[in-house]
Amino acid sequence: MMRALLVIIIFSYPLTSFAQEKAYRVYDFSIIIDYQHLSFENDFKFIYDGAYGNNKPETVDTLKLIRFEYLNQKRTVLDTLEIILSKNQVDSLFKLSANTFDLEGAKNLSKSLIPYPPPPYDGFIVDLTLDLGFRGDIYKRNFKLPFMSSFVELDKLLNRLKNGL
Repeated sequence: MMRALLVIIIFSYPLTSFAQEKAYRVYDFSIIIDYQHLSFENDFKFIYDGAYGNNKPETVDTLKLIRFEYLNQKRTVLDTLEIILSKNQVDSLFKLSANTFDLEGAKNLSKSLIPYPPPPYDGFIVDLTLDLGFRGDIYKRNFKLPFMSSFVELDKLLNRLKNGL
């Protein structure tokens, strides 16, 4: 009798208590990657604007990355390229952008007491802005050569997207 009662109690317990909460992929964030002061080509900027721009929830099937190429330092737009993205590509763009904010080598350890000399700097810089909109904060970071490995992966993805690969 006790076993039957125990079985009834276990099966009458709501199964939803054991289930995990459902997580939803959202695309309402913004990413701006701005390449500035390039030595041998024009400046350019990539913008994914899911938070405030062209990726409203009702058009979530049309996710866009826009690439602007500039003619000069005054940022006169020379060319615009609209790249339609899949949700997987947006997920990759988000993941690689977010990964750049993890500090590489953040320990205060070094193989040498004297720091290595900095690489030659020609003014080339890339600004990355990740805006989580109403879901979080705005993260900003800039990079100069040589790029850290997490940004190299993001740069490779942007080049593949630009070239339609």
